[in-house]
Amino acid sequence: MAKVAVVKVSPSTILSDVARVMRLAEYDRYLPRDKDTALKINISWHRFYPACSTTPWQLDGVIRTLLSDGYSADLIHGCHNDTVVVDSKKGEVNNHQRQVVVDKYGLRNVHLYEDEAWVRYEPKGKLLVLDKVYPEGILIPKRLIGENIIHLPTMKTHVFTTMTGR
Repeated sequence: MAKVAVVKVSPSTILSDVARVMRLAEYDRYLPRDKDTALKINISWHRFYPACSTTPWQLDGVIRTLLSDGYSADLIHGCHNDTVVVDSKKGEVNNHQRQVVVDKYGLRNVHLYEDEAWVRYEPKGKLLVLDKVYPEGILIPKRLIGENIIHLPTMKTHVFTTMTGR
């Protein structure tokens, strides 16, 4: 069963607000502490536009909360996918995610399109369209199988929002 938590935030309390919303959602009930935890960082633009990409304070708040709640830094890593429009390596620097937050905590930083094995995903049920979009099969990064994944959402405010639905 899904649980949704909503918290009104402010600049002066944002880090504790992130912790509060995570704990209200009871995230730790679903993320075992002994598994790797991927922080799926969202980068929509190479430039820093708050609300288009994961903000440094959102990422910092999530990491602080995980560490405070007993998750090991050795088992947490930033995680990036590849896109046709954004260079995630430029984006993570320009959006102050890598050097300001991930490196500050000494976390690993994984780019899923580099040196990662991918495996075919076999759906257990009927898909609406994904199997038609990828008729040769759906490939996923092998490393994510069995990992915790925290997807850092954003509220999209750019022109492609209505086209991509992201």
